[in-house]
Amino acid sequence: MTDAMESLYPFLYSGTSDLSAVLDQVRASTAAKAAEIAALRRAVGARDGARIAACARAAAARFGAGGRLFAFGNGGSATDAQQLATLFLNPDGGARPLPAFGLANDTSVVTALCNDVGVEVVFARQLAAFGGRDDIAVGLSTSGNSGNLVRAFDEASRRGMLTIGLAGYDGGKMAELDSIDYLFVVPSSSVHRIQEAQTTRKGCPMCLGIPGEVIEIHPEQTDLAKVDVSGVRRMINIGLLSDDPPKPGEWVLIHVGFALSKIDETEAAAALQFLEGIGQAYEDELAALKESLIE
Repeated sequence: MTDAMESLYPFLYSGTSDLSAVLDQVRASTAAKAAEIAALRRAVGARDGARIAACARAAAARFGAGGRLFAFGNGGSATDAQQLATLFLNPDGGARPLPAFGLANDTSVVTALCNDVGVEVVFARQLAAFGGRDDIAVGLSTSGNSGNLVRAFDEASRRGMLTIGLAGYDGGKMAELDSIDYLFVVPSSSVHRIQEAQTTRKGCPMCLGIPGEVIEIHPEQTDLAKVDVSGVRRMINIGLLSDDPPKPGEWVLIHVGFALSKIDETEAAAALQFLEGIGQAYEDELAALKESLIE
């Protein structure tokens, strides 16, 4: 365990008593991880943006026909599946709630199936009992190799459900299935980055980051900058980019008030085109930004 932790956080095991040096390393590590996930999310958006939109339209059609969403995964992916169901049951912005269920939530059902039959059928049996032609099955896996997800997708496909898979690495066994209508693969071998990037697809397109043009740097607090986001001007924190701070006229990718990385004008245009294609969700985000409007 110690070796694994040291590989992730070497600055905690360096033996130094220099607090300032440790804090600098922590800051650099945080910035590097933020830049890594920002770059991965940009890659996801550029490669899969059109397919994400098509998948969303297909899911909307199923919901419109009275369908329900069933989400499932193992371990941390089970938690992500539960969050996905919650996003539909309790959406932001006053949107209409939609029926969604996490198949790992009912411990009585899960443990009964695991004990009496086998863990490989824990999701497939539930889909066989509840799934119908108008429903949606969403399975999440970091490796793509979970046997119980493979069984679940095959069962969902037999029942005519819309099937959506989220995986990492190269997609694993899920990439070999004909039973998944939309498979989205995060091209990373880091479980942390895979699960962070999967939030982009499963319910938070704005997690890709919103591009903004730097207008000016705060004259007294150089870790703050005024940016223009689709005509909305607000102050953001650029402290994570202290090694290469953006200048007025340059573009940055913004998430929850922080600049995660610098991008060029071409990347900014591509990101804006994708976000504008989302429609109302991006309009709602801009409306929220206007509450902190700075001229």
